[in-house]
Amino acid sequence: MTFEEKIVYVEQKLKDYIENLGYQYNNRFVDHLIGTSKILEKMGAPLYLVDAGLFHSVYGEASSRNTPPNSLIERHEVENVIGKQAEEIVYQFCTIPAPRTLNILDMKDSQLRTDLIMLCNANDAEMGTPQ
Repeated sequence: MTFEEKIVYVEQKLKDYIENLGYQYNNRFVDHLIGTSKILEKMGAPLYLVDAGLFHSVYGEASSRNTPPNSLIERHEVENVIGKQAEEIVYQFCTIPAPRTLNILDMKDSQLRTDLIMLCNANDAEMGTPQ
């Protein structure tokens, strides 16, 4: 699947999710996901992490009181689109409770921890949050 096809896929899934919550959909959320992914690409991240950046909030976010879990998408669906390694990063990012960054830093040293730190940095940079 091309990057553009992945964008179309994630946009449709998020549109369904947001409308299911009773909100009107706009593309700001997808623009943020694309921006995060592009920052990861510029940082020299591997393709699986760039893909994780594009999907990093697709399941909702446990660290945010404003983003409840997305019950309209299943992990195997996302894995079929972006692969197992990228999907695991997305799932972990979405399910780590607040304070997410501190909880990631407390994780045992591993590739997953390294990838999650890089994703957090790209996410913060895209939102203009000081790191």
